Amino acid sequence: MTEARPQPAMKPTPSMAGNGSSPVKQSISSMAEASAGATSVLQALFAPNQAGTLGGKGFQDLMQAYQTLARRNSEKLTESIKALTAVKTPQEFVELQQKFMTESIAAAVEDGKTIGELTKAAFTAAFEPMRKKIGDLQTDTR
Repeated sequence: MTEARPQPAMKPTPSMAGNGSSPVKQSISSMAEASAGATSVLQALFAPNQAGTLGGKGFQDLMQAYQTLARRNSEKLTESIKALTAVKTPQEFVELQQKFMTESIAAAVEDGKTIGELTKAAFTAAFEPMRKKIGDLQTDTR
C-alpha cells in the first residue's frame, strides 16, 4: 500500500482569483505579499553572513572567550594546587585557600560580565538581518 505524499503548498497569486470579486483579489494579493515577506525573513535568518557561518564573528568571539576562560582556570587551578601543597602550617594553608577563593570569585564575576556581553553581541548580530526584515515588512504594511 502506498502512502499519499503531501503536496507542497502553492503560493497564492492574484491570478488565482480569476474573475472573482475585488475583495477576493485583494485578499489573495495580501496573502502573496505575506508569503513573500515570510520567505524573505526566513532567508535572512538562515542565510550565511559575510563570514560564511550563522552568527559569524560574534559566536567565534564567544567560543574563543570560553576557550580562554577554560585554559586560564585550568592554569590557575594547577598553580593553586602547587602552592597549597608547599605550605608549612595549617594557618598558612587556610590563608592561602581564602586568598584563592577570593580571587576565584572576583574572576568569576568579571568573566561572567565578559561572557554576557559577548553573548548579547553575538545574538544581536545574528538576529539583526531578521529584525531589519521584520521592521521593513511592518513599514511596508502601514
